[in-house]
Amino acid sequence: MKLPDFSVKRPVAISMLVLIVVVLGLTALPRMGLDLMPDITFPILTVVTPYQGVSSEEIENALTRPIESAVAMTSNVSKINSISMEGLSVIMAEYSWGTQMEFAAQDVRDQLEMFAPMLPEDRGDTQIMKFDASMMPIGGWGITGDVSYEELRKICEDEIEPVIQQVPGVSAVYLFGGPEREIRVELEKDKLEALRIPPGLVVAQLASSNLNVPGGRIQEGYRELTVKGTGEFTSIDDLKNTLIANREGNPIYVSDLGEVLDTHKEVRSFTRTNSAPSIMIMAFKETSVNTVLVSGRVMKEMKKLISSLPGNIRYHTYLDQGDMIKQVLSVTLNSALWGGLLAILILFIFLRSWRPTVVIATAIPLSLLATFLPLYAAGYTINFVVLIGVALGVGMIVDSSIVVIENSFRQLGITGDPKLASAIGAKQVGMAITASTFTTVVVFIPLLFAGGVVGRIFTQLAITVTSALICSLIVALTIIPMLGSKLFKVDTSFAEPKWQVALNEKYRKLLEYAMERKKKVAIFAGLVVLISILAFPFMPREYFPSMEMAFMSLDIKRGIGTPIEETDRLVKIVEEALEGQEGIVSYSGMVGAMDGGGADSAIGTGPSGPHEASFFISLKPLRERSSSEIDIKNTIRRAVPEIEDGGVEFMDMGQAMMGGGQAGSPIQIKVYGPDIDTLREITDSIRDKISKVAGVVDASTTLEAGSPEYTFAINRAEASRLGYTTSEIAGSLGSVRGMRAGNYREKGKEYPISVILRESDRDTVRNISQVPVFSNTGGVISLGEVTEARETVAPVRLEREDRRRVVTVTANYEGIKFSRVHAGVQRAIDTVRLPPGYTLDYGGEAEDLNEMFTTLMQLFLLAILFIYMVMAAQFESFVQPLMIMATIPLAWVGVVWLLLLTGKSISMPSGMGILILFGIVVNNAIVLIDYINQLRRDMGMKIREAVLEASSVRLRPILMTSATTVMGMVPMAISRMEGAEISSVVSIAIIGGLVAGTILTLFVIPLLYDTVESHFEKKKGATT
Repeated sequence: MKLPDFSVKRPVAISMLVLIVVVLGLTALPRMGLDLMPDITFPILTVVTPYQGVSSEEIENALTRPIESAVAMTSNVSKINSISMEGLSVIMAEYSWGTQMEFAAQDVRDQLEMFAPMLPEDRGDTQIMKFDASMMPIGGWGITGDVSYEELRKICEDEIEPVIQQVPGVSAVYLFGGPEREIRVELEKDKLEALRIPPGLVVAQLASSNLNVPGGRIQEGYRELTVKGTGEFTSIDDLKNTLIANREGNPIYVSDLGEVLDTHKEVRSFTRTNSAPSIMIMAFKETSVNTVLVSGRVMKEMKKLISSLPGNIRYHTYLDQGDMIKQVLSVTLNSALWGGLLAILILFIFLRSWRPTVVIATAIPLSLLATFLPLYAAGYTINFVVLIGVALGVGMIVDSSIVVIENSFRQLGITGDPKLASAIGAKQVGMAITASTFTTVVVFIPLLFAGGVVGRIFTQLAITVTSALICSLIVALTIIPMLGSKLFKVDTSFAEPKWQVALNEKYRKLLEYAMERKKKVAIFAGLVVLISILAFPFMPREYFPSMEMAFMSLDIKRGIGTPIEETDRLVKIVEEALEGQEGIVSYSGMVGAMDGGGADSAIGTGPSGPHEASFFISLKPLRERSSSEIDIKNTIRRAVPEIEDGGVEFMDMGQAMMGGGQAGSPIQIKVYGPDIDTLREITDSIRDKISKVAGVVDASTTLEAGSPEYTFAINRAEASRLGYTTSEIAGSLGSVRGMRAGNYREKGKEYPISVILRESDRDTVRNISQVPVFSNTGGVISLGEVTEARETVAPVRLEREDRRRVVTVTANYEGIKFSRVHAGVQRAIDTVRLPPGYTLDYGGEAEDLNEMFTTLMQLFLLAILFIYMVMAAQFESFVQPLMIMATIPLAWVGVVWLLLLTGKSISMPSGMGILILFGIVVNNAIVLIDYINQLRRDMGMKIREAVLEASSVRLRPILMTSATTVMGMVPMAISRMEGAEISSVVSIAIIGGLVAGTILTLFVIPLLYDTVESHFEKKKGATT
């Protein structure tokens, strides 16, 4: 028994199956998490190794190069980038997609152990980090209040941070800004010299005196007790009274050598929110945890907590990733709902009866509920990509039902029996709709072979649309016949409205007219397709369209060596511009490097020193503001004066969130070569040239001006003559920069203990030259006796790519599509002459575009091949599928011209829309040719007669399916809300192709069929 027969004869069984799907779908839907994008773990490992007090050049030689060699020996490494900066080495290893990153990280650890003897012993601990979406904070707040800055920091540390940290799903909470408590031992140079006590001895004695020592266990009666010696400092007086040494029988305590201060760390950074001093808090989520759920929990706790704190404490949200996700998803979901309503309206206009309209409309919610079951089973979240698939599917999932119901409706007029009409109507078109469904499904099979971000993101789109279409096919062959058999009435009028009758007659006359002028029609169609193909090189191209978000991030940079006060002066100018800007909710800024800022800035996510600052700006939703992101950026740029050694640079947060945080400047020109000075000269010239290109903004280079420094060069001959080693001389400088001597515990918290010379002993080069150097034999000399102070300029940041030194010119673009900006950049760079040994390459969006087009061409070719295979199997013919494939170049006409008319570009989203279009646009031709074959086979019609009859009969279902698909996507295509920049491009590509493809298909395919089949029939007759 075939499915339609079973459905008509067993309505109760079908109803129970429907109920099962509804119950399971409604159960699965709320259990699926909400996220902006699919969970993507990029195949990138970051290896961070600190080495305090060492210049960038020494870092490169001592750490970066050996670690690069170690990482290069691991499996599946495709690219290695490295950054060497003062006190820090950062290596970023990119692996092939599909690599198990846990095994890769272990492989790196094993290789580092082998290379450990080649690395400096006094380096810091190496950290190996994976790169995934959880690296972006889910929430950020600026905390202000009517209390002192010290008290505000204490409240955040004691009251807010612990509560947020305990929220389920939160992995880490970080505080920035405010004075941080420090126990500082300030030593006096003269006392150290007089008593012959090196600072290193003070550090060692403090560390060894601040211990709790376990002493094992004892048994006392029936009890077992642990023994412990408590020696930790319990008060500041304990530090002051710590014994350091004995000199001639006299004990020397810390208090005899200087002063112990319960104070704060030196101010090298600060934070403000809405121009007021603040503490900034960032919360991060655990990997694979629902972002919206965790963000909601954190916001709930924050609101409850703030209201209970004294001092009028206020919080200002500058980042709420959960809220941004809900805004983007709600816009996409609304587009899907409106699309469904428009599709149903189109059905009613064509059918002019509520009964078949209701039957087809039922397919939408049932198919969608069934679609979420495999998505839930696969562990997917409800994210932007999945909802785009749902919105695209709304118009497509009724296509099969339309063909079934239209044919059943027609059969009702012939048989007069609703049950018989429903069963026959579904069976007649069953093979055609199955083939048309699978031609759409097979276009997604090539995505299984796509690597990179393309494969990871759009595989979920493919599975969503595929699930929706297969579910809709099952609904069309089961539920639609069952409902039709119950809702159709014998007396239902089948008469088509006058406008449809007139349209049908007009179409038939035009088709007959075209049949007599095949050559002219062929030439016209060929010219249209050719012009559209020739227009392709002139179309703008970009990797991903920029997205409007309710959040902005910008960096402020000054020249190396700029004091923090000067940087703050520029920050205040930006704050003044933000205060009067419409559409801004709040803003927070951090000036100078925070704790851990070195590693953050190395990967481009924070200030690296007092010459830099970062701003985080929260915006109102797009519907509540008149200013766009670009307007606000331009306002800030106009406010900031021209600065020769710095400026303002914005990050595209839409692309950052689409890529899970992996965002860089879209324009990147990489110059490779051995000499830093030559690289500086070349890249400065390129930066100046591209700054003049229309659309280019924020141009800069990764090679910053050198950091001014004093180098104390050791006179080895003199040091050797006096009996001092290099390590003893270098160790004396530790007291200048400060040395860590453990932690001071109080009320469960730890505060650093630092040992340093008092400021008056280290505030000038002359004073530093008089710092005492102690030998193991008890001798004392001044640093200046064995060193020579020289003022030099050291490179701040050295970069390498695949073990070659590289400097990159970076820039953003605005107001013009990337392809046009890139063409201007290329013309500007063509005038640059590179010396021998130096090469140039393009990175950023240009590199992404090249990879994208290569990937898309492979996907298109495989999709076309699979479509042909499905149709060849259906029609048992090698020729007829080729006729149907003619619809693909015809659809290309609409894609090109609608994208041009709407100002959209060829990009990754539009490429995916074109891929989906390939599977949709052939469906009309499949239904048409299948019916022509039926008329010739079952009714014995001649070719021309069958073509005219089938075209006339199938006009209405073809127009209905195309119109419902198009109208289902129109809300998404015209949306201008958050996230619409991507979803609209997908929709516009499909709408343009489907409209043009449908119109041209109605004429070109009948003519092509008539010509080809008539040729074969004549050839067969001649042979006979």
